[in-house]
Amino acid sequence: MRIRERQYQDASLESLRPIVGETVINLIKDSLGNFGFRTGDGTLVWIMRDAEGNGPGFAEVVTLHPRSLRTKRRY
Repeated sequence: MRIRERQYQDASLESLRPIVGETVINLIKDSLGNFGFRTGDGTLVWIMRDAEGNGPGFAEVVTLHPRSLRTKRRY
């Protein structure tokens, strides 16, 4: 594995650290075709692909503030 690939892998794993030990409570999707899941603490994890479609995918972890959990927006 090349250094650049190892750095990408390490950064990807670090971005997932906030969800270690959490419970998946719901699957989510949006109107653009994105999908993922919500954890017990309200964190959203989107499963993404690279823009060109020729590289590895990645997980985008979005930690919500408690106040934003009270909105009526649906995911």
